[in-house]
Amino acid sequence: QPLTGAAPAGNVETPLGNAMRTVKRLLRDEDGIKSTDFDYILLGSAPGQSNTAIAGLAKGSTPYTNLINDVTYGLANAQTAGKSYCVDVVYWSQGERDIQLGTARLTYKNALLQLYADLNADIKAITGQTHDIKIVMYQCTTYDQFTAGYAGANIALAQLDAAKANSNIILATSVYAVEHLTATNVHLTAAGYAILGGYYGLAAKRAVVDGDQWANLFPTRLTRQGKILEIEFPDTGYPIAASSTLFPSQANYGLAAVQTDGTTDNPIVSVTVTAPRRVRVVLTNALPGYLRYGFASWGGNLHDTCDIDPGTARSLTLYRPVLTFDEAFQ
Repeated sequence: QPLTGAAPAGNVETPLGNAMRTVKRLLRDEDGIKSTDFDYILLGSAPGQSNTAIAGLAKGSTPYTNLINDVTYGLANAQTAGKSYCVDVVYWSQGERDIQLGTARLTYKNALLQLYADLNADIKAITGQTHDIKIVMYQCTTYDQFTAGYAGANIALAQLDAAKANSNIILATSVYAVEHLTATNVHLTAAGYAILGGYYGLAAKRAVVDGDQWANLFPTRLTRQGKILEIEFPDTGYPIAASSTLFPSQANYGLAAVQTDGTTDNPIVSVTVTAPRRVRVVLTNALPGYLRYGFASWGGNLHDTCDIDPGTARSLTLYRPVLTFDEAFQ
């Protein structure tokens, strides 16, 4: 829904459609559960609001109220049909407006954690379910995030901070890896939104149906020995690779190192994938500092090698890109 004016005419793609189709495909292909054989319905709604900062989507706002109303309608419709009803996932695609406004990292993190707490409480009060909801989202990384006055990587890092703080907040992908409109490099193509829905559906299937089998793809361990950094990533079920498959080649695959002051560069000599979950970085100087990913441009070239087809036009398999991060090492 646009911020002002009428919704555009014709068919409009959101990630929701392919998210639900992906869950159904995976239920069929992985678990043998066909919608034609089992009496289940996936019900979704898209009460989104464009060009809105997270503060304008908090509890009490019109978009928040619309979402809660949709939960009420869903329960009523299920009861009329003689079915039980619960809410497992809220998909969240947001952050660009906060990048433009320069929203502080901590401000956004706290707002997202509060949004989760409010949604979880309000939804459970309506449905009576005892289990918590999940928020499945993208990590927001845009081409202009480092423009003067914008928030830099603050929003992407705040989203990662929130996911670290609450395991029910799931980063399905970083949006830099999804097909964008070349005219603006802000919005996705219709195929891009469908591919994004594939990421969302995969994360929802793993986190809900398969029982929390999801790991956000950022370093779980970062150690330094002299000039050598060893990065270990979580096990997604697929090896880590470094390639230009998802995004044009970036210097050092998108990695950069700085000293402890946060600004002085510590040039990277080489980056090598050394094992299915390990990447080795050789630095110029044997000094502590911060390792950053996705800062120099719009993303990077590290991803897992997931072989699941999102079922969309011009699609690769659902390779999961490494998330933008800024991690300290000693």
